[in-house]
Amino acid sequence: MPSSVRARSAKRSAAQRCGGVPAYYANSRYQFYGQLEQAEALALQAAAVGRWDTAEQHFAAAAEIHERLGAKLFLARTWMNWGSALLARGEASDAQRGRQLLQRAAELARHHGGGAVERDAEALLADPLGV
Repeated sequence: MPSSVRARSAKRSAAQRCGGVPAYYANSRYQFYGQLEQAEALALQAAAVGRWDTAEQHFAAAAEIHERLGAKLFLARTWMNWGSALLARGEASDAQRGRQLLQRAAELARHHGGGAVERDAEALLADPLGV
């Protein structure tokens, strides 16, 4: 077994014996990465099946996690997906908010070198139903 695997295993065992996450991980960014991906995935799934209120909650949670982490490109991607979901919903009241999120996503991605998110957000702004 490689030493890095043994070290992780020993830390996990120590955490289990202590009944929780070791203190040096308590404020670590690592604990948020799973939550970050899970929140956005749940939002996309909820939107895909028309559970809009649930999708909103998960998108908001994902955006909050990204902001707390300073994960600008993840935040841009979340705004893009959130904006796309709002436009897909087809409600007139959501259209302006969806476009605003897409514009914010494109600007943030452009500023931080996220070319793929920028292109996708701009494509959604140009043709919301064609992407």
